[in-house]
Amino acid sequence: MPHYMDRHNLPASTADDLAAAHEHDLAVQSAYGVRFLTYWFDPSDGTGICLADAPDESSIREVHAASHGNAPTDIIEVDLADVDGFLGRTDDPVDGSIDGAVRTVVFTDLVDSTSIMQQQGHLAAMAAWDDHTRIVTDAVSAHAGRVVKNTGDGFLLSFDGPAEAVRFAQSVQAELRAYGAAGPVLPLRIRVGMNAGLPIERGGDLFGSAVNLAARICAHAGPGESLASGVVKELCDARGLDIGWRDRGRVTLKGFVSAVSLYEISPA
Repeated sequence: MPHYMDRHNLPASTADDLAAAHEHDLAVQSAYGVRFLTYWFDPSDGTGICLADAPDESSIREVHAASHGNAPTDIIEVDLADVDGFLGRTDDPVDGSIDGAVRTVVFTDLVDSTSIMQQQGHLAAMAAWDDHTRIVTDAVSAHAGRVVKNTGDGFLLSFDGPAEAVRFAQSVQAELRAYGAAGPVLPLRIRVGMNAGLPIERGGDLFGSAVNLAARICAHAGPGESLASGVVKELCDARGLDIGWRDRGRVTLKGFVSAVSLYEISPA
């Protein structure tokens, strides 16, 4: 049976409202041959996203109409293997103990950082790292993101929405190109990789398969490239965002059994 993600615009709703609507869906779903697997709530813009298997899109609309009347604005068919690998935790029960907000997890990696230190010395390398840190963190702040941690050669970042993460990637790459054009001693290039999912947060850090995949995507990116998982693209498409993606095909990444769809984010 096909699997679908649908999107609801619920600007005046709370997480409790969405939990109640989900329970109403579960109560009537069998009459329409639908099985809702889980849902997520994005408090930044009041967006609700449901994941379900269903005979077709109309069946999902009928369930929502019968249960609570909140019709989805968009429905897209998805590959459940991709969604489960990207998002993680799709089989967890949705209750008050779980943060149901989808986050976009981003890794950055400074290219050739070791070579910079070996060739230019520690002082020059530290100055370059300081410039790199300023450019990245300024772009994070400008796009409402959060620095989770310094990873040594880059950063782990978190954004409430995929649009903010994509705009961050476009902005930071543009700033680094401008920095290089200004003729510094050490031009700087970074890789960016991102994935949307349900990370586990503990002690201010993020864990889980959604985070691991973002790290693998970053490692797969070339110097100056920003790559996103298929789920990031699907969430942006569902919101009508014109990113100008370049399809990089399906790639098998270390630690993941199934190949994943990757998309390059176009420059700003």
